[in-house]
Parts: sequence; structure tokens; C-alpha cells
Amino acid sequence: NFKSSKTISSIIFIFAGIYQFSSLKNFCLYYCQNPIEILSKINFNKFKSQLKVSLKHAIFCLGCCWALMLILFSVGVMNLLWISIISIYVFVEKNIVKTKYLDNLTGIVLIAIGIITYFK
Repeated sequence: NFKSSKTISSIIFIFAGIYQFSSLKNFCLYYCQNPIEILSKINFNKFKSQLKVSLKHAIFCLGCCWALMLILFSVGVMNLLWISIISIYVFVEKNIVKTKYLDNLTGIVLIAIGIITYFK
């Protein structure tokens, strides 16, 4: 049903926008942007230690981006435009602009897209 699909997509965008403001996202993003804090605790001679640190870093990176990845399911997993937009955003967020303003702006834009999509 098109109406229910549009409603679910709107909810996903709004939820992803709200998540951009959350302290959990900021906490995970901090460690994803600064992996040296996690990597400094690794013992490179032990596989178990390497695996533990790798999983910890992966969880932090997933924690800051999972809501954005959820958007791909609402716009189409193979939609190259959205894949590109989200990839560029994640790269900029993690490597170039390390301020809260980008997250806030993105949150507002995602919420607006969700609202516009719902009422369109």
C-alpha cells in the first residue's frame, strides 16, 4: 500500500532526524571520530585484544550512523543518489566538520523531509 509505505518512510526520516540530537549519537560519534582512544588500549600481540578493540570501535561507528542507514530502506537500498548523499555526509561528519552544528542542521533537514513527505 502506497499510503502506508509513505507513512513509514516519513516516520523513519523524522526518527533519524530526532536521533541526530541525541546524546547517544554524540557519545558514539566522539569515539568514532577519535579512534586513537580505543586503539591505544590494544595489545597488538593478542588476537583476543585486537578483536575486542575492533568490535568496540565498530559498535561506536554503527551507533552514530545506524539511523542514517535506516533511511536507505525507506528510499530504496540501491538508490545511488541517497547512498552518495549519506556517504558524503558521514565522511564530512567524521573527518572534516567536528561540530554539533552539522548534526543539528541535518536533524532539522531530516525532520522536515519526513514531515513534507507525510503531507505530500
